[in-house]
Amino acid sequence: MRDKLRTDLDEILQLVSGCPPELQSVAVKTPDLQEVPDAHLILLWKFLGWSDGSQYKQLRGCLDLRNASGHPGEYIPDSVKLQSYYADLVQLVLGGTASTAR
Repeated sequence: MRDKLRTDLDEILQLVSGCPPELQSVAVKTPDLQEVPDAHLILLWKFLGWSDGSQYKQLRGCLDLRNASGHPGEYIPDSVKLQSYYADLVQLVLGGTASTAR
């Protein structure tokens, strides 16, 4: 499956003209899809029209929160922040509505 995803990513990047510079080198320099920076995948998501500017900003915010809390540091998000984080991901990536019911 990883090879199929890699092939699909290569084909997308070859078909799309005017690709942002951050994405132009992904197919050439990245031997494995797992090594593509998440920020580049989110940018590709926006470039392909799968999200608009505001959705892109929300996804970047989710990525920043994940990185801030996943790397060594003092930041620990509270339960309200985490609920918002998962609600945004469900809505933006899966296209559903996140339930806030308890």
